[in-house]
Amino acid sequence: MIDVIAVTTAREARRAELDAVTIKTIAAIVTQRARAPRVTARAIQARLAALSKLERQGVTILPARFGTVAATPEELRERLAPRAAALAAALAHVRGRRQMTIHVAGRRPAPDRRSGAAYLASRARAVRLPEADPARRAVRDFIVDERVESSTRGRRLGAVHHLVEARDIDAYVDALAALPAPMRRRFSVTGPMPPFAFVPDAEEAFA
Repeated sequence: MIDVIAVTTAREARRAELDAVTIKTIAAIVTQRARAPRVTARAIQARLAALSKLERQGVTILPARFGTVAATPEELRERLAPRAAALAAALAHVRGRRQMTIHVAGRRPAPDRRSGAAYLASRARAVRLPEADPARRAVRDFIVDERVESSTRGRRLGAVHHLVEARDIDAYVDALAALPAPMRRRFSVTGPMPPFAFVPDAEEAFA
């Protein structure tokens, strides 16, 4: 069984001498396994370590969804071929860049149900996560791209994922640290990390 770790370009896979299955101009970085991996804390940490090692080698990657497997190289090629162009474009987009994530604390108010229009407006506002705007403004000079993840769970409003040039990571962190303390306590930042949020059609790309 083939366990898919990430996607890179075919050229980079050859240069780094990776175990990979090539599909047009991209390559799926793989390992051989007897069975599908189980989702455990140890397995997740091992996967993150493997992705970090690839980045230290200078390999541009789009991480695969954990547990993505295929029975044969032919099956994997068949599944990824229709998405090869989108994945190649995404690899070009993330090259030399890392993901930073701002987590936003707070509680989401109930949607405005006074009318259908009010309800839709309140839902649209929640999806944009305006509570992150002070942090967005602080780092606006370093944002290449953004993905928003809203949440209704507990004391977490959601997260804003930013694609940032690797050379700007320290400046990005410093800009957030310069926010006034009361505002800064509403946010926490993680990263740099592989560009998990910037895989095109993440739920489908490795289906």
